[in-house]
Amino acid sequence: MKAEPPMQLGGKPLRLAAHQSDAWRMKVLSRLGGLYLDWDVIVQRDIFALLKSDFTLGMERFDNALGVAVIASTPDAKFLNIWQKEMEARFNPECYTCHSVTAVREIARDNPLQVDLLHWKRFYYPGWEDEAMGALIDWRVRGVTLEDLRERPALPENGPRLPSLSLDATFCLHLFESHANAVKRLGDRSHSLISHQRIWSHPSPSPFEVMARAILEHLDEGKRKEEL
Repeated sequence: MKAEPPMQLGGKPLRLAAHQSDAWRMKVLSRLGGLYLDWDVIVQRDIFALLKSDFTLGMERFDNALGVAVIASTPDAKFLNIWQKEMEARFNPECYTCHSVTAVREIARDNPLQVDLLHWKRFYYPGWEDEAMGALIDWRVRGVTLEDLRERPALPENGPRLPSLSLDATFCLHLFESHANAVKRLGDRSHSLISHQRIWSHPSPSPFEVMARAILEHLDEGKRKEEL
């Protein structure tokens, strides 16, 4: 669905692309329903079953936060309509999350029957911290398979302790703009350590490369079928 980006919310200017996205996704989900995913979300298993509920969000790992990078909604969902009104009333161009993450947590608290809240491992595992992201992209975490990731014990609730991760309970992973995280962690090496060539060529791939290979193989298979 192509559309011009919204320029105002609650009569106030939308200056940031992230805020325009916040407003746009609410409008589209209310009209059509469906799944919204941030661009840096990697799907691991079928998530369309989430549409059996009127509205679904996932918890984040700390501070009882609710993530908005993955949203499942039916058209005209009651929770979504409440959130849209609150978003317009609360929007402040100077506050990055007042209308989104902050507002949705309070709305969910006041309207618990209108939303399904999933455990943080469903959408936001392993987390946004350096150590958690390191378990995903670190070049030293090598030699795993997709089956390994799905069978390993999960990281402990109080924070990661080992450079490993498990996907046994995960619908999808949010990379939390992990290119920026990679640059911060790896410096100038990030472009050589996380690249299309590296994903395919490294003999002992990192967890991220394992997942990326599975996605690329699926895309290549789809292209081959189109050519037949």
